[in-house]
Amino acid sequence: MARDQANPTQGTVRPAKLKCIAPLLVLILLVGSIAVAVWPGRDDAKGPTPDNAPGAAARDEPEPAGAALTVTMDHPQARQARVVAWRERAVRVADNVSAGVFRFTPPPPADSLIVGWTTRDGPSLAGAVGYAAYTGGDDAMVLHAEPVWTLRVAVRGTSPGEQTLRVGLQFPGAADAARWSHLVELIGGKPAGFYLRRPSGANQFDLPMLPADVPLRVSAECDGMFAESEEVRLSDDAELELTLSRVLSERQVRVRDSLGAPADAKLAIDVRPAQDDDAGRIHTVTRTGPSGNAEIPGDLNSTAYVSVVDDDWVSDRNRHVLLPGGRTMDIPVWRAATLRLTVEYDDGQPYYGPVRVFANLDDDELEPSNRRSVFFARLVDASTPIVRPTNEIERAMYGDSSLFHGVAEFYKVPVGPDLKVNIPHERVGYPMYESTLPPDATEPGVVTKIVVPAKITAKSLSRIRIVGVDKPSPDLHVVVYRLIGQEVAPFCRFALAETNESWSMHPGRYLVRITGANAWQAEVELPPGVTHDVFPRFEQGAVVKARILNERGEPMAGATLDIASRGAPRFPAEAVFGVLAVANADGVVELRGQPAGTAVFRLEAFGYQPAHVNATVHAGGKVELGDVKLSRAVGEIRIRLPESREGTVLLKADLVVPWGTGQLMFEVESGNMIIFAGVAVDRTYSVAVIPEGGGSSLTIFNEVRPTAAEPIVILDATDIEVPKESK
Repeated sequence: MARDQANPTQGTVRPAKLKCIAPLLVLILLVGSIAVAVWPGRDDAKGPTPDNAPGAAARDEPEPAGAALTVTMDHPQARQARVVAWRERAVRVADNVSAGVFRFTPPPPADSLIVGWTTRDGPSLAGAVGYAAYTGGDDAMVLHAEPVWTLRVAVRGTSPGEQTLRVGLQFPGAADAARWSHLVELIGGKPAGFYLRRPSGANQFDLPMLPADVPLRVSAECDGMFAESEEVRLSDDAELELTLSRVLSERQVRVRDSLGAPADAKLAIDVRPAQDDDAGRIHTVTRTGPSGNAEIPGDLNSTAYVSVVDDDWVSDRNRHVLLPGGRTMDIPVWRAATLRLTVEYDDGQPYYGPVRVFANLDDDELEPSNRRSVFFARLVDASTPIVRPTNEIERAMYGDSSLFHGVAEFYKVPVGPDLKVNIPHERVGYPMYESTLPPDATEPGVVTKIVVPAKITAKSLSRIRIVGVDKPSPDLHVVVYRLIGQEVAPFCRFALAETNESWSMHPGRYLVRITGANAWQAEVELPPGVTHDVFPRFEQGAVVKARILNERGEPMAGATLDIASRGAPRFPAEAVFGVLAVANADGVVELRGQPAGTAVFRLEAFGYQPAHVNATVHAGGKVELGDVKLSRAVGEIRIRLPESREGTVLLKADLVVPWGTGQLMFEVESGNMIIFAGVAVDRTYSVAVIPEGGGSSLTIFNEVRPTAAEPIVILDATDIEVPKESK
């Protein structure tokens, strides 16, 4: 029976009057040496592990001794049991041979975890659970199953069916909590949050598959009201009753872990009065304590910015905002750990370049947040000095301290959510690597080796090589464009006198143009994992000429002429022979060295809608496009900043923005809005907003596309830190 240890004012534990069930088994204390790594995050049962999974690439698996593995369940109810093999998120179900005997034919891979459980009250609820590691080489093993229990929590002090009512479950350690959560997902098919947030009755929650004799605490909260039980240990199904009492604080922040339990975390709270008076600004550092709650100073009309600054906890964003009038703010947190990765190719050669880790924090099916945390690092050659990144956006992503020799380190990575690694390497013949990291990657002292395989896949990188050109002249430029449907996107450009190979690229359709006194172009279908040789057959380069006028018919000096693509020139533009030509004071522009064939030429000026003209070019000839009049661009990209803030921000934009990658400064005088006016419509933009000084408040907006029907696009950057005045 469950021990009655609850505070009478907070909750009462008593034996549950539930259905009689078969003896069940406890899971967690049996295998204390097996950490969080032994349990998967989700039973997806989607087939075998990908060939490029981290563990699969780094392990040498012994061959099984026999043709089958027989598993015997040691439990009285074993005839109702189910046995599966799990390895790196791949789940395989064993055949039921007889009562309590199960067989895998052929045996599962080495390093699989064999999990067995008896069922009760339906197939998704376990009565007893056992598991053991399978290392390969054996043809038989025994699983000892022990009981798990259900705790029914009834919450009093609020109206029935209250939508904001939440129940939390606190284990003595993060590993215990993760094991329970993973067990619920593997067997029950639902995340632990489903049971913590979805009442089974009127303000009643059933929390299944809890281990025996493990100290637990249960909490509940609803609209500023809170209750927490004292320590509970289960030895049977039990019931617990909690009575909510109102929290005294007028304004508060509530910090909860991924299971909804209160988290004792260190917070930095910055409160700014409505009149934005520095004299009335409050900055404090505090801890939430066992309740997980902290008071927010100041009145209801102030804005509060709260950051988790605890070494043990990490939140889903750098800063949380409580707007004027708000009384409570919830901050989800996860246990923080350091992730260490080393990367090499399968032939033993080291990898140098970017390494990205994505933590999927959207693990609540009922209330998806669609947020992902991204961590950046860069591996560098030990013989090369570490230098500060020169690109502003790259600097904001990587910083000075995230360039590493040998082992990349990611600090304050959340423990629990799936971690995926992405390696955008440049080596030909290798796929773009992305895979889920093993669950033990965040264990202390663990360095996870990522082995990038050379197996040719649809994502394997390739390269284009220009062959058969002896002593190329300096004016020969190779421009490679990616063909996506009917669109042309610039990919890379190089001088043939310096190199004859392109960058590594994904397989697909490309347009290869060689411009100069001798010119040539052709479409290339690039297969995966090869260096593709291209043999040009040169002809004399042609000239394309036009005169560019504004809407009033006046010549436009500085306007540009190039081959149409999704990219855009950088203004003020600089001429590149054969690639980009710039108009003179009379608006006349000549693009020389063009290859024969049909092309779409683009004429563009800063703040104007580009014009596109189809033309057929003949070798050594001259194409007259005539007078081309441009109209003013009507598109706008507006970026909304936090309320009641004035200052200067730096706006970075990549090459798909008409004015290129230059750094632009905007004085925000009123309205808390940055406005990009004169933006060309029907073009896709990426915009990065970085406050003065850069830092971790970088915000990037992708796939921003003003259209003729909706020329104004408004972006929300109200959660970014904006300085008060220019430095």
